Amino acid sequence: MPRRVFRQAAPLSLEVSRQRARRASRRLVRGQAMVEYSIVAHAVLLIGAGTALGIGQYLRLFESINKYLDSLYFVVTSGAV
Repeated sequence: MPRRVFRQAAPLSLEVSRQRARRASRRLVRGQAMVEYSIVAHAVLLIGAGTALGIGQYLRLFESINKYLDSLYFVVTSGAV
């Protein structure tokens, strides 16, 4: 019969750090899944809006979003905020 070798328990601080590392890796995987879901959802919404509005309205929508973001960029870089 082979002899069993028992592993000594790791110090408490080492086990705690391993648990934290496992939790962090789970969080990273969850975060990546959330980002992927968000990208896919936005793509589906934009494609759906493009087909529903027609290409002319769709392009105007992006122009208005671009103007809005340009104005926000101006306000932020001018030091007003």
